[in-house]
Amino acid sequence: MYSGELSLECKNIDGKWGYANSENMFVITPTFDEANCFSEGLAAVKDGGKWGFIDPQGNYVINPQFDYARSFFEGLALVRNEKKVGYINKKGIYVINPFEGYALDFSEGLAAVKVYREGWGYIDKEGNYFIKPQFYDARSFSEGLAAVQIGEKWGYIDNNGIYVILPKFDKAWDFSQGLARVRFDGSSRWMIDKKGKLARPEYFKWLRKQER
Repeated sequence: MYSGELSLECKNIDGKWGYANSENMFVITPTFDEANCFSEGLAAVKDGGKWGFIDPQGNYVINPQFDYARSFFEGLALVRNEKKVGYINKKGIYVINPFEGYALDFSEGLAAVKVYREGWGYIDKEGNYFIKPQFYDARSFSEGLAAVQIGEKWGYIDNNGIYVILPKFDKAWDFSQGLARVRFDGSSRWMIDKKGKLARPEYFKWLRKQER
């Protein structure tokens, strides 16, 4: 990873995007129509209607050729051309061939995908289903668990597809530092631990202060 990557900030000026250093000086000229932050040494940028990837010196590593591109996560980036999505490596080569459907970034070795006319499931980095399609909606894995929707309710599964927290929430978000935000009974302020138990009361007080 380029040591200066984390110090480069994506900034917009006069409708064009570039990258500035910690002294707020542009080191990559604002010439891009759209741009993402650097991740794993590369940044996705849009130029001339197509997305490609540049290095921290502003050089193209993968030329603009995609209708849309997300950042690299775990060595792979999600890209889209026309109605198909797939995953490429840092040489711009498809590791998982394009398919019609929807997909999320890789996280903890798996990516949530939905092929048309099928539910959401999870694939590994070879494009094989690790957890078969069965969910109405799904989020990425975080801290060993993923929020998934069955019917109208959300719960959490482990990376074997087994429910750790049964579907009972109106909405569920990712885990961070052992806690996840959930919504039920019309409230989105509740936090749960990895056993589905409500978080300690003092956390609610802190959360309410942050929301004021």
